[in-house]
Amino acid sequence: MDRGGEYFDPVYFQSTGIIHHTTAPYSPEQNGVVERKNRTLNEMVNTMFPNT
Repeated sequence: MDRGGEYFDPVYFQSTGIIHHTTAPYSPEQNGVVERKNRTLNEMVNTMFPNT
């Protein structure tokens, strides 16, 4: 995200109870849960399609 604001709607966030937090750019370690899920999915796909 380029922080352009197109996905930032404080009224919607407040109405749904979402707490908006920003992270440092290019820092995947701050997205731990998502990174672990991506790694798990990649490993699953790699086992389904072995190198030929």
